Amino acid sequence: MLRFPRTWVEVDLGALSHNLALIRGSVGPNVKVALVAKADAYGHGLVPVSSFAVRNGADWVAVATVQEGVDLREAGVDAPIVVISPILAEEAEDAVFYGLRVLVEDAETASALGRAAVGQHTMAQVHLEVDTNLARFGCTPECAPDLAKKIRTLPGVELEGLTTHFANSSWDVTGTEEQIRTYLGVKDACAAEGISFRWIHLANSAGAVRYPASRGTLVRTGIGAYGIDPYNLFAGQERPVLTWRARVMV
Repeated sequence: MLRFPRTWVEVDLGALSHNLALIRGSVGPNVKVALVAKADAYGHGLVPVSSFAVRNGADWVAVATVQEGVDLREAGVDAPIVVISPILAEEAEDAVFYGLRVLVEDAETASALGRAAVGQHTMAQVHLEVDTNLARFGCTPECAPDLAKKIRTLPGVELEGLTTHFANSSWDVTGTEEQIRTYLGVKDACAAEGISFRWIHLANSAGAVRYPASRGTLVRTGIGAYGIDPYNLFAGQERPVLTWRARVMV
C-alpha cells in the first residue's frame, strides 16, 4: 500500500468464511462446495482468496482457465480445481500435469487430455458439459449420451462428472426448472447406457439456495460467497468481502 493512499481496497477473509458457511447451511453436509475464483477471484485476489477458502469452508476451487489453475497449484493449493470454461488442446499437457479437472464439450478436447495423460502415466479427470439453455458452451442434450460413451472409451480419460450452467436461476423459475429437467433427463439417459457420474453439478449460488433438485453432489458459488446478494438469498445475513475506500477531499 502507498504510504498516503487516496483510495484502496480492503478484503475481509472472515466475511468470505461467513458467507461460505451460509452456502453450506443451505446445501447440507453431503454436498461439496466449490468457490468460483475466476477472473482473479472477481478482483479479490486469486491466490490469497482461494488458499483461504479451501481452509475455511470450500472443498473445491472453480477457475475459468488452465493458467489460473496452474497459478493456484504453484501457490500450494492442493484442493480439487475444476476449469469451467473450454480449454485449448495445447493446454491439455498443463491441465493434466497440474491435476486440474476440465469441463469438455467434445471428443477432441477429451482426446487431447487423454493423450497428455497417457504420456504422463496418469489419468485426466473430465466433466461433460451439457448446454441446457444457456447457449454459451456445452454439447446438446441429444448428443450427450453418445458423447459420454465415446469419451469413456478414450485411453487415459476418467469421465467423472456431468455438469451444466444455469441461464438465470436468480429470476427465471420456469426456465431454471426446465433446465434441471433437461439435465436430469441427460443423466438418466446416460444411466440407461451404463454410465454414472461421481460429480453431479448444476447449481450456482442462487441455484444452490433456491432449487434443492439442482444441488447434486457439488455446487459452484461465486457471487454469494463474495457477499453480493441482490436476490435476497440469505435474508441480509451475507457480509461483503470487498470494500473500496477513498479519502474525501473538501
